[in-house]
Amino acid sequence: MQNTYERALQLSKEVYVLTDESHDRLVKEQLPQLSPDKFIIEPGRRGTASCITLALAQIAQNHGHDSEVAFFHADHHINDTAGFTDAVKKAVVAAREHNSIALIGIKPTYASTGFGYIEVGEKIKDAFWVDTFKEKPNQLLANKYFKNGNYLWNLGLFAAPIETFLSAYENHAPDLAQAFKLITENLKDPAKLKQVYSKLKNQPIDTALIEKTPHVVVVPGKFDWLDIGSYKDLHSLLGAEDKNSNTILGDDSLTYTDGTKSSLIMAYNKPVAVIGLKDVVVIDTEEGVLVCHKDHAQSVKKAAKKFDKHNQ
Repeated sequence: MQNTYERALQLSKEVYVLTDESHDRLVKEQLPQLSPDKFIIEPGRRGTASCITLALAQIAQNHGHDSEVAFFHADHHINDTAGFTDAVKKAVVAAREHNSIALIGIKPTYASTGFGYIEVGEKIKDAFWVDTFKEKPNQLLANKYFKNGNYLWNLGLFAAPIETFLSAYENHAPDLAQAFKLITENLKDPAKLKQVYSKLKNQPIDTALIEKTPHVVVVPGKFDWLDIGSYKDLHSLLGAEDKNSNTILGDDSLTYTDGTKSSLIMAYNKPVAVIGLKDVVVIDTEEGVLVCHKDHAQSVKKAAKKFDKHNQ
């Protein structure tokens, strides 16, 4: 998150941090240099469509509807700050020139099933029109997209003037237009805002707006990128710790490996033995034990939902 903040400062001195109330204290501890009015606190988790609408309402009130806004994820690891800022600047220009929301995509480095894909269309200067969005594919489709060369990973990074977002709301997502209106009316009343916000639909911005909007542009980023929400990329970021390219975190005395390669192992509570496996993630915590192939780590959310219901 600190690195993301520093990257954002290369583009604007007006940097806001959007988080939900359960992370409020921790986020502020990580960015003590940021003034309190630069934190936009979501009063409950209602999905990215709602929290982005909250951010647009707050920033519009502070800076006007003509302001250009770009949204970045705090769990993305990027070393090439210059390449990143260049892509964002091109996205802002493309959004303004074509009255369109602009995305930033990355050329896939492997056939991932954990990311959404963007099929690019006609080239327009430094950007392309988006032909179609593809959900997280199965392995067969991921292989096809990777070999095709006409697809980018959808990073969920996008930019546009606030008025362009609001126009897209009015034309393609009237529920978000109404949410923007209600949030704006209650920004100065925290209790009422929380009440209004809790009734908003919990939905991702991709399906609520971006995929419904017929004219969207995408700028291909030429920077390095890792999504630390993926265990495969987390392992790549951490680097190998032993001769078999394994990374072991936690208590070394609790871990035993034999014939195991290219794996990420975290042992915190009980002895963990991993024998004869390759490209796996094994994590032992107080809440449970995870064992999966690195290429399927995005499915962890489904397992977590099952156990959440079990524990209710």
